[in-house]
This record gives sequence, structure tokens and C-alpha cells, in this order.
Amino acid sequence: LYAQDKPEKLTGLWSFSTADVPEGFDKGTFRFDEKDGKLTATVTMGSGELLIDDIEEKDEGYICRFNIQGTDVELKMKRNGEKIEGTASAENLSFPISLTQVKEEGE
Repeated sequence: LYAQDKPEKLTGLWSFSTADVPEGFDKGTFRFDEKDGKLTATVTMGSGELLIDDIEEKDEGYICRFNIQGTDVELKMKRNGEKIEGTASAENLSFPISLTQVKEEGE
């Protein structure tokens, strides 16, 4: 057995939910895509769509930063099989976020 150097890949469609955030930001989907070695995500939620164009591997998980309606957000995530657990931090507050893999047609 070897120590796992790289985190499990993030690809495909994932549904997410989080608590203690304004309505419209509390649930939706992430679609992760990898192109030319760069990981991106399109986030769809009640408040609209957001492109995260720079998701980096860090430790055994991932980290990304983005801006939602003028608020800077940092999201740290770690995949564990068909689930991703993470923490979104904004304005000195942290919110747990949970993602579940969505089986798409043709899979």
C-alpha cells in the first residue's frame, strides 16, 4: 500500500447543499470538467450560474476561490467516493458544503 499523493478526481455532475446561507445559494449543482490539465466547474443554483475556472489540488483535496455578488468565497473540498465534503469560507464565516455525485444518462 502506498500513501495517496493525489486526491480523487472531480469530474461530472454533483448536487450540493449547504446551510446557513441565503436562499438561492443553498443548493444546486456543480459540473466539474478537466481540460488541458486544468480543472473547472460550472455551478448552477437558484441565484444563477457561476464559472469557477481555477480549481487547484491541495494536500489530499482541492481549493478554489470565486466571487458571488461581491463576496469573495474560498472553497476547500475533499472527495470520498460518491461524496465530496467541504467548507466554504466568506467574510470570516464558514459553512459546511456537501456534494453527492449525480448519475447521468448514459453512465
